[in-house]
Amino acid sequence: MPKPIIKGVVRVLRPTKYELLWKGARSQENQTRLDALLLTGLRYVEAQRLQQNEEWLDGRFIHIPEYAQEEGQAATAWTMDQTKRQRTHDRPLFLQDQAASVLERLES
Repeated sequence: MPKPIIKGVVRVLRPTKYELLWKGARSQENQTRLDALLLTGLRYVEAQRLQQNEEWLDGRFIHIPEYAQEEGQAATAWTMDQTKRQRTHDRPLFLQDQAASVLERLES
């Protein structure tokens, strides 16, 4: 077995491991979700929030507001705190062709 790739505190997912995850997904919808997470770099909770806020998707860009990037306890209550919704700092992500087509499949 090859030695794991570790960058800081993050373990890098090898293509062979990703293929195993993808093949083990129980449905095509789950395979599409895996593809979307890999190609966009979104965390699972950010992808869930993107589905609830389609206005964040602007053509080839995803604009993740600062309040939607929070983790931990703040993440569970992010919809409740309306003052945080006023923040303007966001994290724009440019989508390559493959990522854009995967997100289109998720919407349909």
